[in-house]
Parts: sequence; structure tokens; C-alpha cells
Amino acid sequence: MSTFFGMETMRRAVNTNQTAIQTVGNNVANAKTPGYTRQRVNLQATGGYPATGVWTQPAMNGRIGSGVQVTGIERIRDQLLDRQYRAEAHVEGAAFIQYKILERMEGLYNEAPSDTTTSRLSDQFDSFWNGWKELASGKESQAVLLEQGKAVTDAFTHLQRSFQTEMNMLETEAELTTAKVNQILEQLHETNKDIRAAESSGQVPNELYDAQDKLLDQLSSLVPIQVSRSPNPQEHAAAGAEGPYKVELKLGGSETITLVDATEEAPQLLTLQEGMQWTVGDSNQPFTYNGAGGGELVGLQKAHERVGQELEEIKALAQTFAKEVNQIYAFAYSEQGGFGQEFFTIHLDDAGAFSHISVNSELSNNPKALATARFNEEGIKPEYKDEFAEKWAAWENDKDNEEAFRDLLAFLNEADHFVGGKMIVEGDVDVAKEISRLEDSAAIMGKYRDMMGKLGVETKSQRDQTEASNARLANTESNRMSISGVSLDEEMTLLIQFQHAYNAAARTMTAMDEMLDQIINRLGVVGR
Repeated sequence: MSTFFGMETMRRAVNTNQTAIQTVGNNVANAKTPGYTRQRVNLQATGGYPATGVWTQPAMNGRIGSGVQVTGIERIRDQLLDRQYRAEAHVEGAAFIQYKILERMEGLYNEAPSDTTTSRLSDQFDSFWNGWKELASGKESQAVLLEQGKAVTDAFTHLQRSFQTEMNMLETEAELTTAKVNQILEQLHETNKDIRAAESSGQVPNELYDAQDKLLDQLSSLVPIQVSRSPNPQEHAAAGAEGPYKVELKLGGSETITLVDATEEAPQLLTLQEGMQWTVGDSNQPFTYNGAGGGELVGLQKAHERVGQELEEIKALAQTFAKEVNQIYAFAYSEQGGFGQEFFTIHLDDAGAFSHISVNSELSNNPKALATARFNEEGIKPEYKDEFAEKWAAWENDKDNEEAFRDLLAFLNEADHFVGGKMIVEGDVDVAKEISRLEDSAAIMGKYRDMMGKLGVETKSQRDQTEASNARLANTESNRMSISGVSLDEEMTLLIQFQHAYNAAARTMTAMDEMLDQIINRLGVVGR
């Protein structure tokens, strides 16, 4: 046994505890660093003396310990909790986006009970029906009624523009989110390269693993991913090396698309196509996700589809509203144009599809021209009653039959078909009464109530899903942090432990130094 054997043992102890103290200090320094995983020094006793072998026969029973050594510095992380977190993150991401959009749609309708708001579409409907009731009661309120009609059309137009704006905003947000996904994929690819280089030189780059896991957490909320480590370790890799990540896009079931490979191959980036669809890499075929959740990208896609559906429904309601009123008002006699006049004008776009509605400009410019008297059905001459009944039945059985409607109006506009040419009864207000009764129409008010009910139920359901997913995600994150997070109390305990071990090793080394000094400088000098 070497004379300096004990000194070497204590030297190892001092170095080992110094490394442990430095690791504790690094944990304390990064206690609030996002994505940091606490690290632990793995200690192992070094081989005893004498060593085993043919030429090393023991000189005593047992072996003398030779100290301690650091076998590695590892991250304290649970991969199962990481997988659970990422599996839930994309569900929460999709649910939150959809809930946020549904909540914004509710805000646009603004149909929540309120004593101060009168700009809601339901309020405009009520004012419009009441206007016809007042006109039916004999009040000269034509100008007021026309303004109330304009308020309804403005409310419809505002909702249509607002929903279209929401769709445009979602498309812009999808572009930004796609760019964010691609940026993360490129960063993961670069991190994989750095990890391969570090591991090839025998290092264990814990800080690169942390950066990689942080990026994966961010990516998992944007798209559904499946993550696996490279099964082939790098040449000269240390025992604790984790390897680069392979990242795949989950499409539902077992079907996946590789986004980032664990090799040098460039990442497969996402491209946003028309219609809120995405392609991967060089493929021209948009992928379809068929599972729950889907991340923010799929959430944006579903939200865009839902807003588009709401836009079409509000357009259909506006068109139905205008047609229902116009069909009744067409039987009101106007001195300027007879029967067949419109109260609302239905505008079409360049493609011939419905655009918006407005109050007939001729009525807006001349409120006194607003008619309320219905055609004099009792005054139709006997010889024309069968013809009238036939034309009326043809339209009544199919009110979307424009030809039958125009044919009926043409019949009514012939004064010769009425006794004495009296096409209306003076002072009649039946048209006003009939239009006011539309407030009970299932096609208008019933449809609108159904739309509000459906939106309310969807919003509540999506809010419940979001809150439930948030709770699961927070619970998983709490479990992760209880393992991977830095506890200052625990680190202070370890610091004291390693500090005392360091001091004891140093003090032992000092004692051994004094013993060696006694042997070297004082032994054999007695009697000189």
C-alpha cells in the first residue's frame, strides 16, 4: 500500500463533494428557469485495495476502501409524465381555441340579459314587430317603422361582417401558428444536431435535453405529436446519454407522419393551404386529423368551420326574414306600383349568391308610400273566383315557386278582376297585422332562438371541456414539477450535507498531511 494512499482517497472525496456542491449550486441558480430539470450527482465507491486478480493476493481479511467517485450527473425526469402531459396538451390547446371563438361569437350577438343594451338583434326584431302593430292600430308611424326596419338590416349586416372578420382573423392566426410550429421544428432539428455532436464526444448535455423538452412541450399544445428517443446511441456516447428525439405528427389511431427525424435529415415543415388545411413537407395531400383534441392548429380549423357555419346561418335567417316580410307586403296595394312591391331589397354578390338585405330605397325616400291595405279578396268578381283560387293554391302549396307568385300578383293587378275596380278596402290594415304576427314565426324568431340556444349549449360544453382539460394538464404538470422541479429546501439540505462531507475530507487530508510530515521530517532524527 502506498504511503500516500489515504491522501489520494481524501483527494477523491474533496473533488467529488466539490462537484456535488457545484451541482446543487446550479440547481439553486436555475430554480426559476422555465424548463429546467433538477440534476443529481451519482456517487459510487471506487474499487478497494488490494484489487482482485491472480497476482494480487490479499494480505488481510477484507479490502481497504479507496474513496468515492462521480459516475455521472443526471436529470431527474419522469418520461411517463412527459408523455401524459403532451398527450393532454394538444387536447387543451384545441378546446381552448374553440371555446375562445364560441365566447367571441356570443359576444357579437350580445344576447345576454341586460337592462342597458338595446342594440341586440332580438331588440331590433321586437321594435320592428311593434312598429307594424302601431301602424295597424292607426298611428301614422311609417317613417319610424322604416327606421326600425333599417335597424334590423343594419344588425344583420353587422353580424355578417363581424363573422367574416372573425374568419379572416382565424386565417391570420393560423398563418402565425403554422410559422411558430415550423420554427419549433427547425429548432428541434438544430438541437438534435447539437446533442449528437456532444454525445459523440462522450458528454451528457443535460441543458440541451432540457431545451429539447421545453420545445416539445410548446409544440404539443399546437399539434398532436408522438415523441421517441433514437434507439441507436452515438459512437463514444456516455452511459447517461439520452440521444436525439424523433417527432411524429399523430393523425389518429396508429397513423403518423414524421416531422423531425433523429438523423441528419431536414425537418418536414407544415404548409397552410386554402380552406384551412395543411400539408407536410413536399406532399400536396392535406392531412386529416381523426382524433380528440388536435392542438391549436386543429382547433383553429374547427373554429373557422364553426364561424363559417354561423355566417351561413345568419345569412339564411336574414334572407328568410326578408322573404317572409316581402311575401306578405307584396299583397299590399301601392298607388305607385300596385301589388308586388317589396319592403326589403335582397342584394346578391357578383357570383349570384346572397349578400345582404336593406329597406327598399323607394320607401325610405317616401315613407308615405308605405302600404298596409291587403287586396280585396271579397271583391273579386264571381267569374274570376275559380281562377283566383287556382292561382292562390299553386302559390300556397309552394311558396318558393317564383313563377306561381308572379302569376298570382299579375292576376291581382288587373282591376277588371274586382267588382267596381275596387282592389282594396279603404282603411284596411290587414297587411300590417299579418306582418306583426311574424314575431311568432318559427322560421324567423323560432330559428333565431334555436341558434342562440345551440350556441349557448356549445359554449358551455366547450368551456366545461376546456376547464376539465386544464385541470388534468395542471395536475400532470404539478406531478412533473414535484419530480423535476427544484426544491430550495431540499437543495439547502443537500448543500449542508455535501459541505460537511467536504470539510471532513479536507480535515482528514490535513491530519494525514501532518502524519506524513512527522514521518518524513521527524522520523530518525532522535539523538542527532
